[in-house]
Amino acid sequence: MSYSFHRLIENAIHQSDLRRVRIKVDPQLSDDKCSFSDINGYEGYVLQEQDGVARVFVLGTDEEPNIHNIPSNNITSVQPSCETYEMFKEVFLSFLDHEGHLEGNIKIIDIVLESTQPTELRQICDQLGVSDSDLLKCYEYFIKS
Repeated sequence: MSYSFHRLIENAIHQSDLRRVRIKVDPQLSDDKCSFSDINGYEGYVLQEQDGVARVFVLGTDEEPNIHNIPSNNITSVQPSCETYEMFKEVFLSFLDHEGHLEGNIKIIDIVLESTQPTELRQICDQLGVSDSDLLKCYEYFIKS
């Protein structure tokens, strides 16, 4: 499979509604004929689940499609990173509000909600004088929640 075709499939899969999962099986113990060593992070997308077995499409470097039957108890759902970032932005705004940084600063809310990169949030911290230790508290709260 050519690199551009592989990249096209990968981009389409990432934008689909398929459930993204992390495979928890040890590649050395798998009796599937998959070369898991070529797979990025042992992650894939569930095509079908039936009777405790998931058919998982795994993006790899092989020329053949990587579709494997994996017991459902050997996979866990992976939350897409864009959703994680959106959730963090909400926590970040709550943190700024709690620390008194949003009073009279409605524009900051819009900037945070429209941001697409964590570096933009770091710039806001610098502008508002949020210390590294305070930002660390925000990260810790997010991770625990």
